[in-house]
Amino acid sequence: DDPAQFNDEPRGIVVDALGNVYDAGYSETEDGSVYSVLKYEAPLLGFNRTTIAFAQTQVGCRKDDTLIVRNPSGTNILEVSSLVATDQNFTVSPATFNVSARDSVRVAVRFAPLSAGLKSGWLVVNHNGLSTPDSVQVTGSGTGSGTAILVDATHVPGWRLYAQPVTVACPMVIPYSYAFAGGYFRSDTLVTGRGYWTKLADPQMHFTGF
Repeated sequence: DDPAQFNDEPRGIVVDALGNVYDAGYSETEDGSVYSVLKYEAPLLGFNRTTIAFAQTQVGCRKDDTLIVRNPSGTNILEVSSLVATDQNFTVSPATFNVSARDSVRVAVRFAPLSAGLKSGWLVVNHNGLSTPDSVQVTGSGTGSGTAILVDATHVPGWRLYAQPVTVACPMVIPYSYAFAGGYFRSDTLVTGRGYWTKLADPQMHFTGF
């Protein structure tokens, strides 16, 4: 027998309040007519909180917190093309990532005040969902005197030799760092001017000091 002949006719596309796309069609075949509806579920973005408030922090020191980015969509991958802070007293890592359907990613958020006073800004997230861009407010307060400097460095992931380029008010700790003095030894608390080897998973490094 010859295969059934058919004639497809699109009938319309509808987008609901959640961003799901419905493609309605009509097919006419020798065996009968069939209506069909295809659903394309849009990726969604959700946060575990909408604000992050850091406690008072001495200039040259830092405090860390975590933002959880969720994708409650049942099918599609959420692609975050950029996550940036609008104020230089705050940094985030990672800045780009994907979130699988019904999964989440933890983002490290750091507050390192460069001067005394109240600091505030936004973490702006650009992504492939319909609500893009989304944002989370961040606030903190710097204490003490003087103005610190911020040094950003971007490296290729893997083993790298680096040194702390500033004098810090609070000890900086980078886990699994190794210094050399007649032989290599583990030294996670950094000393200014000393070289260290470490295997970087995140290529972004931030130093705040004087």
